[in-house]
Amino acid sequence: MPRPSCSCGPFSRETRGVKFRETMASEAAAARARDFHASISRLLELPARTLILPGQVSEPIPFDGQLLGSQFGEIRKGVPLMRLDCEAFAEAVLARIPPPPPNQSRILKLNERGEGPDDTSELEAGANRCAIT
Repeated sequence: MPRPSCSCGPFSRETRGVKFRETMASEAAAARARDFHASISRLLELPARTLILPGQVSEPIPFDGQLLGSQFGEIRKGVPLMRLDCEAFAEAVLARIPPPPPNQSRILKLNERGEGPDDTSELEAGANRCAIT
């Protein structure tokens, strides 16, 4: 099956006065958002009756013997992002990205050197900020 491509152009955001590195990071995040849209576009080809089971959830759920999942048709109806075109999807996803954690530069420097902090809790404190960036 050929991989769907996202035909929207480069992410257009005003960059005057923004450092080159930040502009490149924005473009990289936009490219990942478009790739994400292409992946979702492949999912849209699935039959509505396809059962989708989550890989992870935000809170532990006690197992009651019932599968935790939904049919894809219900998910498609309930998640407006799945119905957006590539450009609108990329802009919506990028608008939801939280700011990086205050200690991000320290984490990156340690990772680049292959080192860890003396106290790992200092880097893990706070909200999980996984995102497309």
